Amino acid sequence: MPQDLRDEDGGMAVGQAELGMNAIRSIPSYIERTDLVLVMTPPSTHADTGRACSYCSWRGRGCAAPALS
Repeated sequence: MPQDLRDEDGGMAVGQAELGMNAIRSIPSYIERTDLVLVMTPPSTHADTGRACSYCSWRGRGCAAPALS
C-alpha cells in the first residue's frame, strides 16, 4: 500500500525520503524470491504531475526491469 511520506507542510518528512528509497531498492530482492509476480496497473493519472500512469509507464521504470526478467 502506498504511504504518504509528507509532513504537514507537504514536504518530505526528515528521514522519510531515505526510508522510502530503501523500500524501493528492496523490491528486486522480493521479486527474486518469487515464482510469480502479478502486476496490477490500472490506468490512472499521477496526482502530482498529471501524467498518465499505466502498465506501459510502469514497464518503462527501471525498478520494473527485475520483474520482467
